[in-house]
Amino acid sequence: MSKKSESGCLTVFIVLACLSLLGKYISIKYVLLGVGLWMIFSWLRNGNQRRKSKQDEQDAAQAAEDGRIAHRDADTQTEPYQYNCVGHPNVTLAIRYGIANLKREPEECSEDEEQIRNSIQLNPTEEPADSILLRKIRRIDKDRFLAELPEFGNRKVVVVIEQYSESVKTFYPLDESWFKRHAEFERTLKDNRTFTLKELAKFHVEKTIPGA
Repeated sequence: MSKKSESGCLTVFIVLACLSLLGKYISIKYVLLGVGLWMIFSWLRNGNQRRKSKQDEQDAAQAAEDGRIAHRDADTQTEPYQYNCVGHPNVTLAIRYGIANLKREPEECSEDEEQIRNSIQLNPTEEPADSILLRKIRRIDKDRFLAELPEFGNRKVVVVIEQYSESVKTFYPLDESWFKRHAEFERTLKDNRTFTLKELAKFHVEKTIPGA
């Protein structure tokens, strides 16, 4: 029997003993009235405790959510944040940086399933990812940030993330002269849906690294 159950049984025993003793000296109707008032008081007290406990849980959850949002929207982040990254931003990351943001599978692991799920994911698939882990280093202007990508060797990138957004809008090149130097490359590939992210990333390497 748990300590809580033992305490409850002891309380009932004490109450019954008191009632038995009082019944010898006080009219039973007054005893019942006292019991009723005691039960109402206990019910109200327990209700208040439950409400306080629920409110404490809600306050803690709200504080955690406020902390998450503050971290997401910070100009400089001490830890990376996982942003949504679907479609266009993945394409611009591949074209302008040679990085294919692909979904990843957990490494094979001899440990239990929980450790497998939590293991560092290093084995890329052929399917585009729908999020990306990045850490803002500093704000450049209204919506542009210098950031690094922990999953890609901490490569430095310029990322566009609108205020209060969970999603990456696009990736800009580190040097804006890129747009002039590689205008034809951009026109040919940016809206071309026939190439995979790996192919787009390969084209970037071939275009920007002599002899690649």
